[in-house]
Amino acid sequence: TGQQQAYIKAWGKYFRVEPSDPCPPRDDQCEIVAIWNFVQQNFRYVYDPRRIDTFCTAKLSLDAAGGDCDDATILFASLLESIGFHMRCRVISLPGDLANWVHIYPLVGISKDDPVEWLPLDCTVLGYLPGQEWPDIGRIKDFDM
Repeated sequence: TGQQQAYIKAWGKYFRVEPSDPCPPRDDQCEIVAIWNFVQQNFRYVYDPRRIDTFCTAKLSLDAAGGDCDDATILFASLLESIGFHMRCRVISLPGDLANWVHIYPLVGISKDDPVEWLPLDCTVLGYLPGQEWPDIGRIKDFDM
């Protein structure tokens, strides 16, 4: 049958993790996928309260087991920067509404030393994998974190 679920304990709470071997040293891709899997298993997209835009720390998002797109961006950036990755965030508008930024998600630099490529990590869209991003973008603006 299948593998048993594995857990780690942090801040007095248990979080699900993929049962797997540790990443080899300097395997950036493995580390990114491990953190992606951790976020996918412990964070779900939920709206902010009506008319209030909240911004949660990584701990608060994990305690709540979810948040919106800016909370997911903060969570990914916190986890990946803590192991040496460079991070950016991308805000987008939709083609029919270029004046309003409607979504944000993180970009992780491929290569910790000198990133030359940026991988989108948008976990707010069900079924997305690392590298996939919103298909219908009007405008993009990237910011270093």
